[in-house]
Amino acid sequence: MSDQLVNVLKARLAAGEISIAEYRSLLAEIGEDRSSPPSTEAPQYETGTLLGEFEQFRLFEYGVQVGQQFHPMSQVVSVKGGQSYKSFNFVPSQNRSSFSITFLSGEQASAVEDRLVFGGKRHNALIHFYDAVRQLTFKPRLTNLVSRLSDIGHLDIYKPPFGGEDTVVLRKDGVIVAGTRTVNLKTAKATGTFGLGTQWHALNAVSQKTNPAEVVMSEERGLLGTLIPRAALRFTPYPDDVDVVHALLGWLAEPSNHLK
Repeated sequence: MSDQLVNVLKARLAAGEISIAEYRSLLAEIGEDRSSPPSTEAPQYETGTLLGEFEQFRLFEYGVQVGQQFHPMSQVVSVKGGQSYKSFNFVPSQNRSSFSITFLSGEQASAVEDRLVFGGKRHNALIHFYDAVRQLTFKPRLTNLVSRLSDIGHLDIYKPPFGGEDTVVLRKDGVIVAGTRTVNLKTAKATGTFGLGTQWHALNAVSQKTNPAEVVMSEERGLLGTLIPRAALRFTPYPDDVDVVHALLGWLAEPSNHLK
């Protein structure tokens, strides 16, 4: 198969015109082994402008380089990460920053910083790099997620790692299903409780916890219109990227938005 055909497919994938599954299927149909990922040798790709660096990672206008290996943006299929922080009596008890990038080939590259006191600069640099990669790859990742939901009709957006909880399923009609519970996103946004990211404070104000990835929703409104109802559904999207899941949930929660 000519390199020209492969490059056309890569361009369509990068533009969000086809999903990852469609990309792999088309490769197989025109003669390339589905299990063989497209070559990622740096000389084949234009890198563009260098936008940022973090240790072994380099972010270019058209891709991400890890060590000596260059990956075009079209091959970045997942970007996960963020920062979580906890304190007690105003003293930090947890501060963790991390990101993980998954490429079309199945390769993963990640970085973690969890020092409480002396890791401030590395925390900031790590999160800054993560945010930049996430923003540049947002559109194709969201397009792939929407295509999967539209084609299949539902997506598992949370799976309990150790059991004991219900899998959270998003249906294309904008309804969340978790076991026997259902939450209509439009109802939750309009008259109930709908939150993307949470921040918790104790009544004595000495303890606090933030989780920017957590999703909270209920078709009922909490006391005083601000407190979260006890029966509210709470989960952190997994394994899909939090930013694109949040964007999709927010879009489906709007009254005029419907997925065909």
